[in-house]
Amino acid sequence: EVSNGNYRTDDVVVEVTEEPSAASHDEVFLSYMSNVRTKYSTIKTLLYNDQPKPFYDFYVCNNITWRERVEGQLSEISRFIFITGAGGLGKSMMMRHLLLNSIDNYKEFKLIPVFISLKDFDNTSGKLFDYIFTKIGDFDSEITKADFAHALAAGRCLLLFDGLDEIGMNNVGFFERQLSSFTDRFPANCYVISSRPYQSFVSFERFSVLRLLPFSLDQALHLVDNLD
Repeated sequence: EVSNGNYRTDDVVVEVTEEPSAASHDEVFLSYMSNVRTKYSTIKTLLYNDQPKPFYDFYVCNNITWRERVEGQLSEISRFIFITGAGGLGKSMMMRHLLLNSIDNYKEFKLIPVFISLKDFDNTSGKLFDYIFTKIGDFDSEITKADFAHALAAGRCLLLFDGLDEIGMNNVGFFERQLSSFTDRFPANCYVISSRPYQSFVSFERFSVLRLLPFSLDQALHLVDNLD
């Protein structure tokens, strides 16, 4: 266990003593979540490439299918979700939506979201803990590895891994091993991975595979209206 002991990362041993309260997590990660929201709440598009526009001014959420069309929260299916779909369907937009939705509804869900782009992940990235922590540090340098380890031990994180298919073929096996070890150590958190149709889902034993659907006619017309 991480609590009441030590957790080793690539370069340090994180000493974890007593479990902080939920209120402590709120205080530690509040600035981080505010900074994340500031970055991801606006976006440039091909139509609006001169100035960022509010994300939800034009975002339309795709339907997702599992055994049937998914309604409600993904966590009702599993804490381990794999979202797959063809290129251009909006997987990264969906991940951004999950990120912002988690922040906007933090009082209800109590999950600290971390958006982790995988396009730069390779065999030199080190342990997955350290790679993810760098994404947090980009938005708040005051958060320590011990703070992050505490949040993970308490099951308070939503980890959004975007673009598994963008990892080079020579590095995929390394990522799979790192993810397996990480989820074994921190199973109480929520994990979402996005990817184009993948070569094999067998390696992701914990994960339920959901498929992102193309827009319906109504959704496509809604998007066009939003872009006007």
